[in-house]
Amino acid sequence: MASHPQSRDWWLDIATDRYRLGEYRSALEALSEHRRSCPGTRVTERHLLRGRCLLALGDTAAFEREYGAALEAAVGADDFAVLLRDTETIFSAAENKAARKLERPEEWRSFFHAFWKRKDPDPVAPR
Repeated sequence: MASHPQSRDWWLDIATDRYRLGEYRSALEALSEHRRSCPGTRVTERHLLRGRCLLALGDTAAFEREYGAALEAAVGADDFAVLLRDTETIFSAAENKAARKLERPEEWRSFFHAFWKRKDPDPVAPR
């Protein structure tokens, strides 16, 4: 990949494949390469995948941090497509309707925080 700079973003695709194969540590290594070679590219997606890998390895606190970072990256870019793709299949009809009305990044941030808070099986636990 070093000899083909246009392909640097492939690290994220490689990480996705490794995640799907259950090779979480290897996926994390590919994500680190992606962050190093393409620091400003597909940041939301990178954080979400990193969070999934860490969750699969049993680190729920790290997953929460990565999801928060993904949300902030989406707010900063005003692009919530990746977060929507990740969650819309589990939205209720009312949540789908509410999501279609959102316009500003802060509205999206609040929406996703509230959505996941409602899904929390133990809302009094700190994590």
